Amino acid sequence: MTQLKDLNLLFPQWQGSGNSKGLFYGAKMIADHFRTRLNFNEVPVNAQSTNEIQNGIYAYSAITEQLQKACHILERTNPNRILTIGGDCGVELAPVSFLNQQYSKDLAVIWFDAHGDLNIPEDSLSHHFHGMPLRSLLGDGNKKIIDSCFTNISPKQVILVGGRDYDPAEKEFLLEKTIQNFSVSQLTRESESLVKLIQSHGFKNLYIHIDLDVLDPDCFPYVNYPSKNGLSLETLIKTISTLKNSFTIAGFSIVEFSPDGNSGLADIGELLETSGFL
Repeated sequence: MTQLKDLNLLFPQWQGSGNSKGLFYGAKMIADHFRTRLNFNEVPVNAQSTNEIQNGIYAYSAITEQLQKACHILERTNPNRILTIGGDCGVELAPVSFLNQQYSKDLAVIWFDAHGDLNIPEDSLSHHFHGMPLRSLLGDGNKKIIDSCFTNISPKQVILVGGRDYDPAEKEFLLEKTIQNFSVSQLTRESESLVKLIQSHGFKNLYIHIDLDVLDPDCFPYVNYPSKNGLSLETLIKTISTLKNSFTIAGFSIVEFSPDGNSGLADIGELLETSGFL
């Protein structure tokens, strides 16, 4: 691929986090703030609230329909690089699985997140899909959702970074599949060791998922599920810069922004600038 084609995807899905539309407005706010520099393709999102739980997943119908709409946009535009602005973590299925196909699985998925997002419907107490997308990308979970994805990723493609709030079933799954879990303290000490870990697996291309709750709430509280002892913004920016200098960032996302006025937008701008997508 000599000429890269970029897509900026606005996917303000909120149903994966429950019945509050805060993440819908958060995604829209990010897009509006940077609209003079970024043109977005927007995934239509159902704004109607629901209490439906089907197949163990809250708002199942909306989530499956929206996933298919996102996949149609990707099929039509056929990008080589994708910037995704969400919404909840469930928005990642379409862009990650698409780029995994584009790069013939030469794609390391770097999952910056306080949580594992590795539940299946049977293990989820909340039934909220934003706790399930990474497990779905790995091919485990609801069949209709998995079949809607372009590809599945393998455990060796995944590196969790900054995770510190895992459910018992997620911990078991991490051990069973030997998925790499790079801690806050490891990254704070030496970001170059993350580069070496990725290189040891032979990957040249990255998808970088940023759930903003990977940041410590003392420096970035604008999330619905804050978790103490997270990354500093400085460490996260330094790490993204280091990764950019060593690999091709094929995909980058910002998700789970729960706004409080305009606070947090400048920090998000720094992350986007560092990634090279802004």
